[in-house]
Amino acid sequence: MSDLFTEIAYLFQRLNWLSVLDLFLVTAVMYAALLLLRDTQAMVLLRGVIFMVIVLALLTSLINLPAFSWLFQTIVPALLFAIPVIFAPEIRRGLEKLGRAGTPTVMRTQSSSQNKQIEMTIRGIVTAAARLSAREHGALIVMQRYD
Repeated sequence: MSDLFTEIAYLFQRLNWLSVLDLFLVTAVMYAALLLLRDTQAMVLLRGVIFMVIVLALLTSLINLPAFSWLFQTIVPALLFAIPVIFAPEIRRGLEKLGRAGTPTVMRTQSSSQNKQIEMTIRGIVTAAARLSAREHGALIVMQRYD
């Protein structure tokens, strides 16, 4: 326990304003990334990946498994290349969201032509649902949401 306190004291002795700035920037980037992934399937997948990495890291450090440790140390850097491929749709959606965030809300109001188009789309969906219901057919209707 005293080793822990000496390690913490040593860390605080080496702490300077550049280290604090570095920690702040890393925290800000991680926070922004989590905000972009909020309420997406990628967040669920990311939680699973982080949980698995933490469990495997603890397992390899607590139990002396040299082959498994080597495998883990080899796979984790490869994940850095796999993550953009796995999360490509969510990254694209997040960047679109980021691009739209710069536009003030006043400028994002819908024009009357957009309202008419939305109304026509809703009427078309209602008509299609009524026809499907009359024929006793089921359907899956998917609409993309724009935030």
